[in-house]
Amino acid sequence: MKVLIVDDEPDVRALVRSSLSYARQDLTAVEAADGDEALAMIYSERPDLVVLDLALPKRDGFAVLEQVREKTDLPIIVLTARGEESDQDRAMEAGATHFLTKPVSSGVLTAAVNEVLGTPS
Repeated sequence: MKVLIVDDEPDVRALVRSSLSYARQDLTAVEAADGDEALAMIYSERPDLVVLDLALPKRDGFAVLEQVREKTDLPIIVLTARGEESDQDRAMEAGATHFLTKPVSSGVLTAAVNEVLGTPS
């Protein structure tokens, strides 16, 4: 299965990629550093899951989420430093599958990935 990691911080992308190694299935990570790149990769790479930051250059995560939801029900885990309740409400209303705030432990992220991909506990 393929997971698209969308974050403008290389260190965060590396942390998420490392966390995916603890998932209960074989996952391949692809990465995007901004919203435009994320949309292009969603349609070209056809990931099974997206881990999406909200604070992105060019096109923010809310815009990416809304545009993806117009065409697909692709699972999207929002992983962001924006932990305000209004941000969480907006993301979930726009169609996010999960909302996690940074910093997040590998265990919590892996559990969310396993749940979204339907991997038994």
